[in-house]
This record gives sequence, C-alpha cells and structure tokens, in this order.
Amino acid sequence: MLWTEQINQMSSPMKGSSFLCHREDFAGLLRNGTLFLRGAIENLGLHNVNVNKEIAYQDFDYLKKYKNSKILIIGAGPSLEMGYDVSEYDYIWSCNSFYNNDKLKNIKIDLVTLGDEINLSDENLLRYIDENGTIVCFENKYTRPAEMKEFKNKYPEKVFWAMTRYHSRIGSIPRLACIAIFLGAKEIHFAGMDGYVPKSKNYDNSVFEPNKKATGTIEDTHNEDDIIRHYRDQYLAFWDYILHDIGKNVRFKNLGHQHPCNLSTDVLTSKLGTNYEDYIYKSRA
Repeated sequence: MLWTEQINQMSSPMKGSSFLCHREDFAGLLRNGTLFLRGAIENLGLHNVNVNKEIAYQDFDYLKKYKNSKILIIGAGPSLEMGYDVSEYDYIWSCNSFYNNDKLKNIKIDLVTLGDEINLSDENLLRYIDENGTIVCFENKYTRPAEMKEFKNKYPEKVFWAMTRYHSRIGSIPRLACIAIFLGAKEIHFAGMDGYVPKSKNYDNSVFEPNKKATGTIEDTHNEDDIIRHYRDQYLAFWDYILHDIGKNVRFKNLGHQHPCNLSTDVLTSKLGTNYEDYIYKSRA
C-alpha cells in the first residue's frame, strides 16, 4: 500500500481500523474464530473452503463464472442517480435491501450480500431470488447464524459464506469488491458507493431505504466533521488496498465520479489529481 498503513482492530481503536488483523495473523484469527465465522461454519459448513492471508470463503463451482468477468457493484448511495448501463456488464452485484429499489427490481442481480437488518423471510426478497436465481453471500458482519442455516436449506445451491481480512467501517460494498477480486474479476465498476451523506447535501442516505439513518461505529460521535474525516480515511485505505495490494491487475471505475456525495471522488482526486480515472482503470502491477 502506498498511501496508508493497514490499521487493524487488534492494535488500534475500531473506529479507525480497516482490517481485522495483520496479514500474518489472519490464519490464527480463523483458527480461533469470530462470532460470524463460528456461526457460518456451524450452519453453512466447511465445504470447499479456500483460505489465504486475505480471505476465507466457500469456493463452490457456481462461483467460477466470475473469473475474468466485468462486474458492476451497486450500492445504495445517492450517486446511483447518475445511472449505469447494465448491458456493459457480465454480472451485477448488490447488497441488503436492493430488492426494494424500483429500478433494481427489474434488473437481474446475480450476487448479493445480506446483513443483519434484512428479514430473510421477506416475501419480496424471496420472490426476487426465486425469479432471478440470485446467489447469496453471508459475510463478516452477519450475526444470526440460525437464520443462515434456514436460508441455506431453502437455497442449498445458492448460499455461501466469506470472511475478508479487510473489514471496513464503510459498509458492505468495499468487502464485496474484495470478494470479486479474489474470485478473479478482471474489471469492477462501482455505482452508489458514496459514504456518509452530510445533512447539508439534502440527499437521502440510502436510495434502497429512504430516510434510513447512517449507523455504525464511525457515527457514534455527534460531530459531523469528525464523521466525515473518519469516512475519508476509510475510503482512502480501501482504494489504497485494492489499487496497490490485492487488485493491482484489476481495472476499476467509479461511476459516481464528481457527484456531490461521492467521497471516492474526493479521496482519489486528493492523491491522483482530477485525471485519477485513468490511473484506476489501468494495471498497476
């Protein structure tokens, strides 16, 4: 990494950390287990597990199709309004309450991660998965293991677990990007990956769930300037990690470029200038 240090939860306060542990300690963390990992193994099993110093995941055959593919990852940020052309991509991924968005209801989302806030019995979610054959990944932060097992029983060929060393405080989209990289994607575009939305911007925090409040470790402070600073630090660490560490051979594109709520534009411009898009789209190996 060129711009930041890999701050982890074992050595620093959670609010400032982007990683669970140091790279050399990841295997030990997996052996000892976390709340998520113990629940995932107990309820989803240890079948086909692939492990390296950055990720552990169930490497089922149905995930092989993502190798050398072009993937669009859709988040719930306001910059999603800038649009995207689904015909440009091999696959589209998203997260959480994506199925409540009027536009995404009519698009085939191939893979999603679902967090604790999602009701796994929601009829709209189940109908969407049934109609589109969507693959579901439970990752890092899911803490309701019994529900994972029930969901796996319902979709035995569509559910797997993954745990990335990169943890982040900025939502599931960055971790989805890490999963895509390790599944061999050659090109990844981001839409709606924006970060904290200041009240002064007059945008909803989530286009999937209007009026949803941002919640998490970073938001524990009531000082909005402090929140934004922490988000910027997290986004800088994320881009540094995927550009200069695990994703050197992957092409990236930020479809939220220049949107007023898009923190990626700010942090990348601060390091690379206004032409940063050329840099992140080429190989850095």
